[in-house]
Amino acid sequence: MAKKKWITASGDEVPANFVPKLDKLKERRAEKIKKTSLDVNRRLRELKQYVEDVSSELYEELLKQNKIKSKIKKGNFTWFNFDRSVKIEIQINENIVFDDMLISVVREKLMLFLDEEITSEDTFIRELVKDAFQTRNGKLDTKRILGLLKYRTKIKNPLYREAMDKLEESYERIYSKTYSRIWIKNIKGEYEPVELNYSAIKTSEKVKK
Repeated sequence: MAKKKWITASGDEVPANFVPKLDKLKERRAEKIKKTSLDVNRRLRELKQYVEDVSSELYEELLKQNKIKSKIKKGNFTWFNFDRSVKIEIQINENIVFDDMLISVVREKLMLFLDEEITSEDTFIRELVKDAFQTRNGKLDTKRILGLLKYRTKIKNPLYREAMDKLEESYERIYSKTYSRIWIKNIKGEYEPVELNYSAIKTSEKVKK
């Protein structure tokens, strides 16, 4: 077995007898931590993928059994095993991104609409529009802006309808991250999360096998 070469961060080789005992101990321990952490990371990625694949399979089977054909992307999803002792939660983060140029057109059309003599039946929308386009920390409130779409059939003004048509063109839903959580029911009948977050695990607790 070849002897280990001791190479510094700058790439220089150091004779083994010049390497302090403490540094040799740290080297051995760090190597074990590296190998173990990479193995745990691989297994966690495999578990995450498996949970997501199984959840998607069950969701599709649910639609199939209920004869539902849906092109809508699956959102948050929770399912249980037969005796409900295990609960699996899937959460999908959704970001809505506006096209800056198109959303500017939407805003201008809405401002023109507000400048017109709108009917007494439509006055409620004035504050909704103004509030929707108020920025918070320099960002638009996507929920309030998209909330304007539900009034398209109630407001007969052509400018408002044109603005809503442009609004539908102006945004894109981006599904960024998927999170999964696993819960196990304890003897009290309460669900306890299985901690898969490295920082959340207490070292004083015994690992459940």
